[in-house]
Amino acid sequence: MDPKAYPEVKFSDFWIKKQKNAFEHLDVDGDGFLTEEDFTIQVERVIKLSNLSNERAEKLRNAKWGGWHAATGGGKAKFSFEDILEGLKATVNGSLREPGVLEADASRMFDSIDTDGDGKISQSEHAVFFESIGINKDLSPPVFAKIDTNQDGIISKDEFARALIEFNLSENPDDICDFYGPMPK
Repeated sequence: MDPKAYPEVKFSDFWIKKQKNAFEHLDVDGDGFLTEEDFTIQVERVIKLSNLSNERAEKLRNAKWGGWHAATGGGKAKFSFEDILEGLKATVNGSLREPGVLEADASRMFDSIDTDGDGKISQSEHAVFFESIGINKDLSPPVFAKIDTNQDGIISKDEFARALIEFNLSENPDDICDFYGPMPK
């Protein structure tokens, strides 16, 4: 779906809660900040869990760092949830809706989850993604099924992009809200 087709985000409690849930899972070292170290831990977990060759491991590192460097301008950085929320509030109804912006983010993220590089995310690759951010892999199948909208057993780049866009721009609890793991009760 076109990001511009979504209604303006009003920053509801629900929307903030799902962003907080994402932040808490991405903060894999639990220090209250997103840092380069969190991304390093995630990547190394994926490499180990997927038993990647050196070549695939290097491609994964490059894909993951592409996202980090895009977000930080390549510098050392440390972001609290408040920093992230402030940045989202400043961009979610503006620059994030510009053509290609969220799609580029989705593409980088997709490439970091598609560990075998076949252009699709399998159930097992999605489970590894969950494990890499500290979520029990047994919680992956229902989220995978929501993202795999045509139910063909794989997540395509288009399905992934749609889900990430929906996660970021929708305030509807019936839409994808557990992209980064189950929402706390």
